[in-house]
Amino acid sequence: MTQTLVCIIGQARAHSLTWNSFEKYVLSELNADLAICIDNDSNFSFDNPFYRAAKYRWFNPSYQFGQYDKAFDAVQSYYGYSGAWRQLHDLHGTMLGGIHPQKTVAAILYFNRWVLLQNIRSQGLLNHYDRFVVTRSDFVYTCPHPRLKLLDPDYIWIPEGEDYGGFCDRHIVLSGSDIENGLNLLEPILKSPEELYSLFCNQKDWNIEKYMKWHFRLHHIESRVKRMPYSMYLVRTASDSSTWNLGAFSEEAGAIVKYKYEFENARVFGRLIHSSVDWDRFFGYRNAACSIFLDAVANGIKKIGDPAVLTGIAIDIGYVPLWSDLRHELAGENERPTESLSAAIALALSPLTVDEQWYRSRNSEIAHLSPPDLNHHWRFGGYFEGRYPRESWGNIGLANHLLSRQV
Repeated sequence: MTQTLVCIIGQARAHSLTWNSFEKYVLSELNADLAICIDNDSNFSFDNPFYRAAKYRWFNPSYQFGQYDKAFDAVQSYYGYSGAWRQLHDLHGTMLGGIHPQKTVAAILYFNRWVLLQNIRSQGLLNHYDRFVVTRSDFVYTCPHPRLKLLDPDYIWIPEGEDYGGFCDRHIVLSGSDIENGLNLLEPILKSPEELYSLFCNQKDWNIEKYMKWHFRLHHIESRVKRMPYSMYLVRTASDSSTWNLGAFSEEAGAIVKYKYEFENARVFGRLIHSSVDWDRFFGYRNAACSIFLDAVANGIKKIGDPAVLTGIAIDIGYVPLWSDLRHELAGENERPTESLSAAIALALSPLTVDEQWYRSRNSEIAHLSPPDLNHHWRFGGYFEGRYPRESWGNIGLANHLLSRQV
């Protein structure tokens, strides 16, 4: 039987906003134990529900923001390395935020993951748990976390979105065999800084996401990364500090939401998924329809060009939400392809609640339609006319038509 450990790293903050959804949609849904590996904050309340529920409680050595160079020095001494890692300060970007004079906390995140790894090792937890979910306390979950039986243990699972040129660093699902390479982002910085500098110095905008992707490639695990739906979003309370994005208050969320696009994606899944049964159906459709849909794209649907319309077609055949395959296949090099994808799915599910003006502004050909006609045009005709026979329009018809092309 698979045993799962969910690990909260960094800080156990925003619990008044996040604990209920975390307990319901993550801990209970995954039947998991909880570990917290958090900063040793003198103001920490031991009434914090994350602390009370945790089976394992670890506190990180305390360093002031901007002084994590001391943490790096301590870890370098632990390994017996002597490379001049401070030269990486000069790289363009925020890769060493928290040490480098940038507002990000990348350096703290490397250190937190390293400390978590040491605790997992020292407690012998690799002998007790098969799967590890490493995440944050300030996520609100809009639906149940996918059960891990649906996430192949031979792969590393990362939410699709918020990549910033690399891999999203906010949530990851790992098997025990991948814990070392998945969490130990810090060691290469301390072991071979001169080599890293020579590799990175001619590139701009280094950040933790890009470095994480490079690190996975270094350890030959990049090809085993798969993307899972992004069904949660970051929030903060008015008293929570933030070194990067303060966010904005959302009446719908009832909280300060840190990232608009993250919230939009999570909101979509809150409408789509209501139980683990929905995830079973979702992943079943995804696996079955993937090759059919991508073949259809290669044979003409791609000419339509609009990612929102393509998403609508995919919804009709049950291949939702396309975050991995469709985003890269269809959205090209758009900086924010998921923006239109999210809008399209939201429109299909609840056309009268979508920000119609925002959607229309990105789809000039249908800007004149009323909401009911807009939905009908988008899902049951319009772009399909002249490309597919009329009987193929709509949910079942289009699916059958695409299936027939595979025979």
